[in-house]
Amino acid sequence: MDLKSVALFATLFVALNLVVMVAVPAFSQSGETGDESKPEIAPCSLVAFDTYCSPSGWMSFILGDIIIAILLALLLRFLSKKTYQRIVEASEHIDTIISREAEAKRRLLVYNSQSLKNTFSILLMNMGLMNMALAKAKTYEDVPKNIREYYADIEFVLNRAYNTIGFSVEVLDPLLVEEIQAFLLKFENIKPESGVGKGFPDYDKTKEAIQRFSDKLDNAVATNAESV
Repeated sequence: MDLKSVALFATLFVALNLVVMVAVPAFSQSGETGDESKPEIAPCSLVAFDTYCSPSGWMSFILGDIIIAILLALLLRFLSKKTYQRIVEASEHIDTIISREAEAKRRLLVYNSQSLKNTFSILLMNMGLMNMALAKAKTYEDVPKNIREYYADIEFVLNRAYNTIGFSVEVLDPLLVEEIQAFLLKFENIKPESGVGKGFPDYDKTKEAIQRFSDKLDNAVATNAESV
């Protein structure tokens, strides 16, 4: 119950008390004037009804309180119903906000997961091309120029992946975020030149790590979809 309702409740209580205490005795004694033949009016009985009795101050107060209690009960019922409706509306509004936030997080998770998987695909493609070229080369310059240029552009892809994983902190498992960040940093420090004549350094381990991260991202999206 808000402050306005409390003030209304108190004002009504005082007003009804004053009205009843003044009106009840006046009404009961209104029959005394103009009829001197009537006997002296006795106080009202609690067990027998008499239209000519004169209620005492205490009886008027008790009768007034009964009337006030009924009126206040109706008022409280009205106010409680109105308050309940407000609570229900507020609860529904909160549920709507929560649902919208959950849907926004779900979409962010799906988008960022797909973006990271696309990044991993680009890394795999460039890594595979570089792996085959390095295995046949005797020097790094023997690697076709276009393959070296494609691999040089990986820096841009990695920067985009760093940004994506940074925006995924609220929707992905923090441990998975740390693992992907550590993997990207490790991949960035790989020197293809050291694999001349052998192939891309740690090719198999890097490929397995990318596949593992892709599976974890798929599981995160699937788990989130089930919980919605």
